[in-house]
Amino acid sequence: MLNTKQLFSFVLIAAAAWPAQNAVAQVRPGSVIKANTSVAKGLDKAVKSTVKAAKVPAFTTKATHSVYPSQALNFVPSNKAPKATALNPKIPVTPNLDSVLIYGKERERYRVVREELQNMSVKMPKEQSANIAAYLRHSVPDETMRYMQERYQKVLNLINKNQQEVTAFFTYASLPGEGRVPNMQEKNALSSAMYNTLMAIRNLKADLPDDPFLIMQDEYWATAYEGFNPLLAGHIRTQTVMPRGDFRKFDHKEFDLMNPDGTDYVLPQADTLILDPDEMEEMDSYAYVRMRQQNPPITQENAAIERTELLKHIPAGMHIAIINDDTLPLVNFKGWAEKGYFGEGATVDTFKNGLDFLDSMKYIKYDLVITDLLVPNGGKAMMKDLRLKDDRVPVIAMSKYDRGEAGEKDLFTHGMDGYLWYNNNVNEGAYGYIEVLRALKNYYYYKGLHNWGR
Repeated sequence: MLNTKQLFSFVLIAAAAWPAQNAVAQVRPGSVIKANTSVAKGLDKAVKSTVKAAKVPAFTTKATHSVYPSQALNFVPSNKAPKATALNPKIPVTPNLDSVLIYGKERERYRVVREELQNMSVKMPKEQSANIAAYLRHSVPDETMRYMQERYQKVLNLINKNQQEVTAFFTYASLPGEGRVPNMQEKNALSSAMYNTLMAIRNLKADLPDDPFLIMQDEYWATAYEGFNPLLAGHIRTQTVMPRGDFRKFDHKEFDLMNPDGTDYVLPQADTLILDPDEMEEMDSYAYVRMRQQNPPITQENAAIERTELLKHIPAGMHIAIINDDTLPLVNFKGWAEKGYFGEGATVDTFKNGLDFLDSMKYIKYDLVITDLLVPNGGKAMMKDLRLKDDRVPVIAMSKYDRGEAGEKDLFTHGMDGYLWYNNNVNEGAYGYIEVLRALKNYYYYKGLHNWGR
């Protein structure tokens, strides 16, 4: 036990050590505290002699907070990290300490983001992977539905994987005494995780724009990404038009292939040829088709006259690729080409998915590509690979999505060159190909007007 005199001496020595400890704390980051100063030598000698005489164990501070997270965002207790103290002055101070600590203003920003994300998590709707059909604008074949379900599950897996790391970062970075500024490797990993998740959600949401889960997830990851990098604020939610090789600027009227005077190229909508082609028997269902072909809404004579005029404005001898998961459009486009309805020497190759089409590009240089949007590995999903293979071929998106619902600006940024909206007229014989030819005439008119590269 210490007597009163020894205890009083120890308190005086500890008080004298306070300025020296402050001096240690002020050492520049990356430097080493030297023990050859008179203060340090005297303090070291006095403390050692007092501890030895009083037989009191050396005093060390035990921190309970964790300030050194690993790259996996698992946090190492502070007392496991090296410390420079008056009793142990030769241990180097943490290098670049000012660059790794999270200070008050930044920590407060992370706290605000953390609370926003928590509130959105509480309100997050249930995922709709089992209810995709309710959010599609039109029915699709079974193969396409399976493809959509696989895409949805991949997005869910990506969300679950990356949300753990992002939540851990914002949680610890917003707590006093916890977290640090991530190093460059950690920044890149976190940024990539947020960006890839957000883009995957938006690509799926383009096909399921009314899905409440995807709508909220888009907001969640945009908030996280902007909170992580404030320089992105205002840019993540506003998707800007990417520069194109042909320096083309987006214009709704031109991209939707409307007539130059602003009128529509679409004929009055005919009755549906096949009420639900995905659910009807293969052969018996075509009785209604044959009946309608005998009584078409436009005569072959009138169609032939207009077709002759339209073909004057469309390049001859084109090699066209048609990508669609519905059988009838593929059959019709193929038949129209064989009858010469796309001009002399024109040929059409048909594909039910984007992978088969991309594989064919190894051997064929196409002059025009027309792709459905909801088609396995086609639509926007194939555009990156397509443009790497051929940056000059025009790509026209074709879908039953109403204009304005197809996300034309997004299609434009993915490298597409026009949007051909079609209703059931595409299966109505002359009705169908006249509409397609009218749209293509408009595309080539605008291309010549602006001297587009494709």
